[in-house]
Amino acid sequence: MLILLIGLLKTYVMIPEKFNYELLVTIACIEFGIKDDEYYSSFSYGNIGQVRQTVCYLLRQMGLKNKEVSAVTGFSQSRTSNSVRIVSLDDIMLLKSEKIIYNYGIAK
Repeated sequence: MLILLIGLLKTYVMIPEKFNYELLVTIACIEFGIKDDEYYSSFSYGNIGQVRQTVCYLLRQMGLKNKEVSAVTGFSQSRTSNSVRIVSLDDIMLLKSEKIIYNYGIAK
């Protein structure tokens, strides 16, 4: 199943108009070991907050501006900006983000 997700994400990233936000969330959730429904919940225990921050970081790495990331995620622009900063300063989160970028080819 993971190999199928890799292929789908690479296809969607190469064609921006077909980009699938839910697929990116699923891959980030797999990497951090949480379920998709936890990501979309109002909870913030465990790794949930880190996954949300990582998704913002990954979207920025894909070339989206803060305003666009905010529109896609539903987070405020200041939250997306802060999330990107937090991930870039946290070695573990940055390593996981870079692993996702490398494995799934999602950087612009």
